[in-house]
Amino acid sequence: MKTFVTFILIALTSSQVFAADACKRKVAKAAVQQAQLDREESEIQPPELHLLSSEFQGNRLISVYEADLLHCTPGDLDACGSLTYEVVTAETNSTCQVLRIYMTGEE
Repeated sequence: MKTFVTFILIALTSSQVFAADACKRKVAKAAVQQAQLDREESEIQPPELHLLSSEFQGNRLISVYEADLLHCTPGDLDACGSLTYEVVTAETNSTCQVLRIYMTGEE
């Protein structure tokens, strides 16, 4: 019985980690897509993600991520700037949905 309970706990933890990783991939993709819209002529670097907050609202986990990324002039990596976005997600079971994304900073 103890082995069975341990297996269930490991399976639940693994599925939560997988869902969190899938959500982070969606956040990164959404940030890059928004940066490409905001800076059409720039090369966009992959973002660095920071989880700012998470809280349950009913059966959904609402999370706010900060995505920091660089945008550079093509062919000139010395001509770079940074963009910061906040991305709000909702997770239910094993699905993740991006609710909002907005720019919070630019250099």
